[in-house]
Amino acid sequence: MTRAGNLQPLILDPLESRRSGTLLTSSNAFRPPIAPLEGLVTYSFETVHDETAARSFDFSRLPDGAVQISLYTTELPTGDVSRLYVSGASDRPRGFTLPQAMYRIQGVNFLAGTASDVLGVPLSSLQGTLVPLEDIWGPSARLLAEQMEACKTMAKRLELLQNELHERRLRNARAISHRLAKAAVARIENANGSIRIGALADELGVSARQLQRIFLDQVGLAPKRFAQVMRFRRVLALVASRSPIDWAAAAVELGYTDQSHLIEEFRDQLGSTPERLRLQGDFVEGAVSYGWLVTRAAEP
Repeated sequence: MTRAGNLQPLILDPLESRRSGTLLTSSNAFRPPIAPLEGLVTYSFETVHDETAARSFDFSRLPDGAVQISLYTTELPTGDVSRLYVSGASDRPRGFTLPQAMYRIQGVNFLAGTASDVLGVPLSSLQGTLVPLEDIWGPSARLLAEQMEACKTMAKRLELLQNELHERRLRNARAISHRLAKAAVARIENANGSIRIGALADELGVSARQLQRIFLDQVGLAPKRFAQVMRFRRVLALVASRSPIDWAAAAVELGYTDQSHLIEEFRDQLGSTPERLRLQGDFVEGAVSYGWLVTRAAEP
């Protein structure tokens, strides 16, 4: 998983060239978080989609066990409409098509196991969902969205959002559960998902049931499912390298039963075998590290 410490600013303009006097059809920027959020947020991001696009594009957010908070702004003739949303942790890809309209998205991507300190709710209740932040924070979320929209630049909007997250983190931190969940996440990530959850619970000094409950509340996924996601992400990194892969050897190294098991789990996530996707190369180089798979939408 990409960490704030080694993340460099990345601009992805994969879809169309800049047009004279217009925004990119779809432009994406990923940047490190502000200093106080290192260890909480992996990166902040901005997306702009131009109404002059010739056609729509399909986006998929790949599973990474992380939570995102984003400001969605749609530009209408009557004025801009902005609203903050929370995207819960998921163990499946979530796809959507960008419409032929002008909109902007700014937000942050949390390290797994950290967002509950900011949101103040068990993340298990948000698993696989996209919900308005107002449903969690109440009117203060609407006020924050209005303040962000009043900022003149995207950078200022992201700074305002991250400062609010930092303040809430200080107020809401649940220290003991957070430390245990963070330690569990680190062990699972370092093992690329190849770890026995019962043994992990013993190592952390809690029962498997306690680990399950704390992990669900702090991360939003069960520890076993999170481990499967981390294992999938490791396979995806091999695919993105575009180097020839000995998939039988990779399956053993990553803790799969065999090559068939690896391929079956990968196909279940993306509908394709890892080798076919590697050879096809139908994704933006570098974007996979940030949790997105971008492909052109089918012609109407």
